[in-house]
Amino acid sequence: MNLKKFIEDYFQKRPDEDREKKSGKCDWVHPGCRCSEGQAFFCENTGLRSLPSTIPHNATNLDISGNSFSALQKSDFPLMPRLTVLAMSSAGVVSLGEDVFGNLPMLKKV
Repeated sequence: MNLKKFIEDYFQKRPDEDREKKSGKCDWVHPGCRCSEGQAFFCENTGLRSLPSTIPHNATNLDISGNSFSALQKSDFPLMPRLTVLAMSSAGVVSLGEDVFGNLPMLKKV
């Protein structure tokens, strides 16, 4: 493994790190959630116990870290064909249902 790749993998930036530098109109609003560029949604530490059913289908990034999900099922995620990054660290998830990310065909990072 080369050193550059190791450092990039080990010290990976959070998906929301640059959100203050990005601007854009957000059509979707949920209490406690923020967005940038209209397609990246940040709902970390908002006390969510389930995913909002109104998350836009054009979302590319979604951060649900620090919430209280005990289990996630495929039906919890609406069809989001453009979602590539799902951050869910410290989200209390202890169980993932079968094909839980089936509605997220472009998902690359969890």
